[in-house]
Amino acid sequence: MKEHNGYTSFLCFCGALAFGWMVWTAPTIPWHGVAPLLLLIVILDMFPIRLISGDYFSAGTAGFLILLLAYGLEPSLLGIFASTTTFFIKLYRNPFRIRWFRFFCTAGMYCLSAGAAYQLMRVGGFAEASEYVKVLASASAFEVANAVLMAGIMKSTAGLPMLHKWKVKVKEVSAAVLLTGIIVPHLIAPGDLAEMYHEILIGLFYMAVILLFSRAFIHEAGLRQQAAMEFIRLFESRIHPQMVGHGTRVGHICELLLETVDFPVRQRKELIQAAIMHDIGKAVLMPHLFNKRGPLTLKEEAEYQTHAEKGAEITQTFYAKSRSSQWILHHHERYDGKGYPYGLAGTDIPLGARVIALCNRVEHLIAEGKDDPTVLALLAAASGKEFDPTLIRKVTPTFLGEARELVSCDASKQPERMTEPEATAEANQHTHDSGNTTMLRYRMSTERFVLPPPFVESDAACEELKRLTRRAGERHQTFHELIETGGNVYDAHFFPEDDEVRIFLVDVTPTLQYKTKLFSDALKAYKDVISALSQQKVRLCLRPGELDERLGEHLGSMAIQTKSDIAKSRDYVASFANYDVKRGMNLKLAVSETATNLIKHAGEGTLSVYRKDDALQVLVSDRGSGIPLHELPKTVLLSGYSSKSSLGKGFSIIYRMCDEVSIYTSTNGTSLLLSFHADEGADAPSPRPITA
Repeated sequence: MKEHNGYTSFLCFCGALAFGWMVWTAPTIPWHGVAPLLLLIVILDMFPIRLISGDYFSAGTAGFLILLLAYGLEPSLLGIFASTTTFFIKLYRNPFRIRWFRFFCTAGMYCLSAGAAYQLMRVGGFAEASEYVKVLASASAFEVANAVLMAGIMKSTAGLPMLHKWKVKVKEVSAAVLLTGIIVPHLIAPGDLAEMYHEILIGLFYMAVILLFSRAFIHEAGLRQQAAMEFIRLFESRIHPQMVGHGTRVGHICELLLETVDFPVRQRKELIQAAIMHDIGKAVLMPHLFNKRGPLTLKEEAEYQTHAEKGAEITQTFYAKSRSSQWILHHHERYDGKGYPYGLAGTDIPLGARVIALCNRVEHLIAEGKDDPTVLALLAAASGKEFDPTLIRKVTPTFLGEARELVSCDASKQPERMTEPEATAEANQHTHDSGNTTMLRYRMSTERFVLPPPFVESDAACEELKRLTRRAGERHQTFHELIETGGNVYDAHFFPEDDEVRIFLVDVTPTLQYKTKLFSDALKAYKDVISALSQQKVRLCLRPGELDERLGEHLGSMAIQTKSDIAKSRDYVASFANYDVKRGMNLKLAVSETATNLIKHAGEGTLSVYRKDDALQVLVSDRGSGIPLHELPKTVLLSGYSSKSSLGKGFSIIYRMCDEVSIYTSTNGTSLLLSFHADEGADAPSPRPITA
């Protein structure tokens, strides 16, 4: 965007000229009538009505026209400058940071629009017309002139055609004229100041009521959006510290780019939200893909590329009727057709996906510290290959300057990025592969060797070491085995050579401790992500006893060993509940799916029923191999996901049918606790005899 050009300079000059004229004629302005209207304009601009789309509507234009029709052009110019000043102070939050070229350019545009309306009133023969006709004519002239001047600004700075989105502009102008035609006549009709003040106070009262209800209504939507933003930040921080805020920054850049792109207005907020969430699929990938030093293998690269598809599926789960999933699915496609996942090319790639792809790259380049010439050169080289050439042309030095402001403002709220030495130190801190290494020699003829501490002659670990050594020597077999003694764990490697066996004892205690810590940290991370995505409906338990602490009074138990027990378990649990037909079907369906998964993945297990307050609890436990850590987010988040070690496709049904789901899994088995809250007015579950 070329902000400074001949056209915008002309508007800036007109604004400065109008300001000088306003100051020169200030002594002649009837302040007793103008002052309350100026106050009305400032209030309207300070507290605009926020629409559901996220845009703001200000009725300041009505104030300009009241001043124009009631007091003339000079007071109207005063209102314009009061409104423009209010807007720019709100925008920059500091008067000393205001860009004065933009200020006078904006004021000049409105002043020329007011001049067009004033000239129409003078030469159009409206002297005898009614107030409604005058207002509608002047409002039409003002809004049309303003729309034309604004189109000129967009053409000169962004290269957009003058008739860009002309249908939308016609609707906006018509709505503004209609609203002004309703408001203004009531405020210019009063014959004296007292009556006008009365009308202004009534107008402010109605405006306050509208503001109160609109803000209360929008507040809830804002809280939901803020919760989504915080969740995105949460999972970004779990993937890698330097990813924190990446999605939000891409969203800011996307919003900025959409100002210059021919993209449907109604879909813009949706696209910005998709840009914020574009990497959500990475939440279900293995963490090592983002922390590995060096390039990924082909297999790892293929797994990494699945994040686009997984992200689309997660988004589809939350926003079933949204286009966001398609934009996220294709945001790694390339314009030349060499991208993934489907290799789409050119305009076959959805425009929203092309926008996200470019904004994602711009954010990465800015975050890497590239200067503007380097960024522009890299993007130009990728034009027509990775990115849409039409979109690349929108990225100008001015655009990058504004993007850097947005990114730096958001980054100031994030944790500081680590420098390279800090990152290296952080990596080294967590790469304790092993402790001390000791080599022993065992002669088969003497059957003796000197044991290092903490091995003690005749203890169980020492006997195990001797047994394995003799085996290696007798069979001439090379192998390794873990041996635990004295609180340490050793990886013992046996190498037979003629009459001798060499044993290398590697203390792997630090490695195992680190892996335990890593597993615990990852489990906590997955717990936070799963809880946030499910809105606290699915809870991951970290300790064996944590699930037991949630249980209430034990009502009964039964074994699940064969497929015939699936139907029995369904009826068994239903016998404790007193629900309506629909609620009862939900209960049976959830229990049936849980029992089916148990038989399929673990072979057998137990089902127990508990009562806690007004809730019926169903605990299903097995002694299988457990769910691998990386399967947990996929199992919970991806609808229909199933693997040999997961909870199966039925978990999405279980998730929908229950009020709460708690999971504990380890190598010793998995326990699933389903909670069903009682219907209002229903009796509490009644105890039954405990069965085997």
